[in-house]
Amino acid sequence: MNQKNTEAIEIANSIVKGIIDDTFQSYDSALRAYFRLVSIIDNKNEMVWAKKELSGYTNIKDIPAYRIVNFRDTKDCVFIHQSCRDLMNYIDRRKKIPYTLYTKVSNNNFQKKEYSYIGPTYLNSNHFINVLTTVSDMLFEKTNHILNDLKQDSASEKNAQDEPIDKLISILCKFPTVAKQLLNRHEKRETLRIEDEYDVQDLLHALLKIFYDDVRSEEWVPSYAGKASRMDFLLKNEQIVIEVKKTRDKLTDKEVGDQLIIDISRYSTHPNCKTLVCFVYDPEGRINNPIGLENDLNKSSSDTLRVIVKIEPKH
Repeated sequence: MNQKNTEAIEIANSIVKGIIDDTFQSYDSALRAYFRLVSIIDNKNEMVWAKKELSGYTNIKDIPAYRIVNFRDTKDCVFIHQSCRDLMNYIDRRKKIPYTLYTKVSNNNFQKKEYSYIGPTYLNSNHFINVLTTVSDMLFEKTNHILNDLKQDSASEKNAQDEPIDKLISILCKFPTVAKQLLNRHEKRETLRIEDEYDVQDLLHALLKIFYDDVRSEEWVPSYAGKASRMDFLLKNEQIVIEVKKTRDKLTDKEVGDQLIIDISRYSTHPNCKTLVCFVYDPEGRINNPIGLENDLNKSSSDTLRVIVKIEPKH
């Protein structure tokens, strides 16, 4: 999920919760939060609406229907043009406010009635409460709609991000089976026997080509703790780095864990690495608790780096 989407979801959630729990200090604070939300997602129409509710309406043609008070059995009406803050002040002071009376002469066309034969029309708190209640309901509905859209976008984005990782995990899970199958060649022809880490890299490189077009091996990594090194594989387009280990006599639980902790620290700020996948090939079962080691190291994930440790096969 990108940073703007994350921020927008946080703001939307706070607006919905604030309206439900009635924790906003004023309509202004709720509208300002909403204006910030729609600014992030660049919804210009909603930005205009929030701004006018914050500052008031200057043109009667822009005033929405919920701010128009119609008088029964006539074509007369008044327009409540003030900001939500002003309406709250009128309610608090229980003040009656004079309004100019208009008459409807055609669709969306109103004519002002002159005071020479009719005086100003006064509205009371009930009219203002109705407007503010409608604004609150609209804020809740609009924000919920935006929140649902943002969550759907985030889910789609997450699925798009997870798809290349899911394919990679599938390769790693099947790696021992493929390595074993390679030993059974027709008429015992020469084959690739996995005896060291380089053999693991060679076979994995070939398998990665099934799903990924741009597989880079032995890319340099910026210096860490005074030492420069090379990453085993970089899936450039997917921003995935793969580090490969093969257990041996002097490379078991503790040593593997220590090496992977260093790898995680090294890649935590790497510009091309959003996901670090550490593959440990353990054909002899030298790691006593592979699931426990995976879980412990996966907890090293952060906001900038997702860590996935995969130990195969599990004995």
